Amino acid sequence: MSYLICWEEVGRKKEKKKKKLWGPEIVQLISNKVRVIKKRMKEAHDRQKSYADRQRRPLEFQVGDKVFLKCLLGKASFNLE
Repeated sequence: MSYLICWEEVGRKKEKKKKKLWGPEIVQLISNKVRVIKKRMKEAHDRQKSYADRQRRPLEFQVGDKVFLKCLLGKASFNLE
């Protein structure tokens, strides 16, 4: 099954209105461009994540240190000491 998409420009009364039919080729072209955009967005996300990860440092604790733990269980949160 193939689809045709119709595009008509509105708002120009003096000029002859032209209808443009978009066939499967243009739909395929648009789908490919969407795939490229999604890929580039993922690459940008991964790059930003790597920059943020470089700023993080591992935490080290000693026996006897007091820490604050926040556990989320469903909608309730509990603080453990």
